[in-house]
Amino acid sequence: MTERPIKVYADTSVYDGVFDEEFAEASTAFMKNKSFDCIEMERKGAEAVYQRVASLSLEQQVEYWRKGSDLLRLQMQAKVNKSEPSSA
Repeated sequence: MTERPIKVYADTSVYDGVFDEEFAEASTAFMKNKSFDCIEMERKGAEAVYQRVASLSLEQQVEYWRKGSDLLRLQMQAKVNKSEPSSA
């Protein structure tokens, strides 16, 4: 019997976890033992995004990406704020 590969979705936080003290051990272990195809995962992700925006007008697509960019900026700022020492 042939072993089928495990299908895994790992967002960027898994990869970023390697550099985060709290998640470094688990993320590093995951990355060393991965048995998934990153290229296939990237293509499926691109297809999923295409499906979300394909029926949107140009204005709606711009708004979709603007909201995503705004959310990412907030998440990045929260990460920066968390890593900065408090000035109490």
